[in-house]
Amino acid sequence: MKNSLKTITVMLAIILVCGALLAILSDLLFVSDQERINRAIGKIYTEQVSLEQTIDINSVDLSSEANKGEIKACYVLDNGDYLVLSRGKKGYANGTITTYVAISSDLVVKKVVQDSYTGQTLMSKLSDIYSRYIDKNASTPYDDFEKVIVSGATFSSNAASNSVYVALRFVNAYTLQGGQN
Repeated sequence: MKNSLKTITVMLAIILVCGALLAILSDLLFVSDQERINRAIGKIYTEQVSLEQTIDINSVDLSSEANKGEIKACYVLDNGDYLVLSRGKKGYANGTITTYVAISSDLVVKKVVQDSYTGQTLMSKLSDIYSRYIDKNASTPYDDFEKVIVSGATFSSNAASNSVYVALRFVNAYTLQGGQN
């Protein structure tokens, strides 16, 4: 009885200490949405660029592209570019890849940076895939995006392509309905 009480006391002490450490570290390591955006901007641009406007992502109907991906957020930067956070679907095991896509005001992809992924494997094979999307524009057909495939990571590269494709379609639709800067 004495041994089991001692064991329970030690276990409770460990649980309390771990819980307290988790609570402290959660606050210390928290990254706000604004900080995530600033980090993405820092990865994309060498010059100082800041957010000018947040676009209402519900203002554009992309239901025709819903099977390919979705828009999570879109921003207009002070240099006139659009920064789109988009999630590409149809990855490995129905996983997704989320990217930040920088699109110029003339609707050309400037740079793509991976934000996160779920359910994907072989992501190291995709390290150079994002440079293949640079200079694709709003009139680029979907077939050209499908051709950007990495051998050995076909489904993951499909999700990456879908993420960039949906971002371009969103900005194109937004500007066509009069939402230009």
